[in-house]
Amino acid sequence: MAKILIIEGDTALLEFLSIFLKRNDFQIRAVSLKNEIEFAVEDFKPDIILLDVLLGGYDGRQICREIKATNKLVSVILLSTNPKLLEHYDECDADDAIEKPFDNENILKTIRRLLNKTSTITY
Repeated sequence: MAKILIIEGDTALLEFLSIFLKRNDFQIRAVSLKNEIEFAVEDFKPDIILLDVLLGGYDGRQICREIKATNKLVSVILLSTNPKLLEHYDECDADDAIEKPFDNENILKTIRRLLNKTSTITY
């Protein structure tokens, strides 16, 4: 079962994503504070991270860079209501970006595509 770490400042969206993704057979951990991220990534070892770009005064793009610096294989999907903030998402090593509000099927499709991509990597 694939593991997804949700890092989202909006508690209602955090709860929705947790329930929705659990119902679609993913193992979920959810955090809403910057100081919880490092432990959650190390302890949970997610396959995918859904990351809010505006996280309580922190820039999710910088958080993405920090995560990817030590966790190259984890896929990160940036989430934002502001499409401008998602432009050039690859510059912070994110694997994809989705504008909020999002279509539920689109987020599942993106997650599954990234999971398939990483499962074909050989070492």
